[in-house]
Amino acid sequence: MKESLAKKIADYKARAKALGDTGIKPASATQNGSSLHKIIKTPEQAAALMKALNSTL
Repeated sequence: MKESLAKKIADYKARAKALGDTGIKPASATQNGSSLHKIIKTPEQAAALMKALNSTL
């Protein structure tokens, strides 16, 4: 079991090394801005949203 796992890891490492750096980096929600950050632009809008959320609880 351990040998097969070690072989798989070695194969993945060899494949990654052969491919090299593609220059592509994974995008994240914080880099792109979350959907709320695209909608809420001002502190007043944020306050209105929080007021609406608190009133539903």
